[in-house]
Amino acid sequence: MRSLVLPGRTVGIYSWHNFGLLLPYYFRANRLHFGQYWEAFAGNLISPSRGLLIFVPRALFCWLSSVEILERITFQRLAVLTLVIAVATF
Repeated sequence: MRSLVLPGRTVGIYSWHNFGLLLPYYFRANRLHFGQYWEAFAGNLISPSRGLLIFVPRALFCWLSSVEILERITFQRLAVLTLVIAVATF
């Protein structure tokens, strides 16, 4: 726990100096609205600083290959259930 004190203080001081807040606006929960869902979803996928496809481009190929494999499987409902469980536990 003590190892988090110095980085926490550093982030707090930096945020207070630059933004006038202990945490910047983009860390606050009250900025989330369902009207911006698709914009936020796209931003989380391809954003240069936080995008899943930027940092893990293989995720796109894994998703595409799983869709292709699901089309060939005999027990599709079981495969979809397995995929949902795997994603939910991740």
